[in-house]
Amino acid sequence: MSVHRLHRKIERTPEDQAAPRAERERFPAERPSLDDLIASGEWDGPFPQDLYLAHVRSTVALKRERERLGWTLDEVARRAGLDQALLGRLERGKWVEPTLLVLSRYADALGMRIEMAPVKTGS
Repeated sequence: MSVHRLHRKIERTPEDQAAPRAERERFPAERPSLDDLIASGEWDGPFPQDLYLAHVRSTVALKRERERLGWTLDEVARRAGLDQALLGRLERGKWVEPTLLVLSRYADALGMRIEMAPVKTGS
């Protein structure tokens, strides 16, 4: 089985690093409110809680299965063709918007699958 890594470390020049650094420094100084961020177009609003909870449940189930199998993150990363650090961030909840491809490759490496279903809302 050949391993194809989806994520690699991005090499950035000092100029490329300047914009994110400026953003990180700006927020503590200006302390914009959520309404200010939404009005400026810099933020779309909070991540929907139901999607976040579905993500957390999925990630917890995947991590439990990995641990039940006695596999390390490195072993699952090799089997899934994903970066070990990426999976670590996912399991620790440091990455809240993984793609379905990443989740499905992680699940497939463990002999599981990710299921989705549309649900009618109350409105």
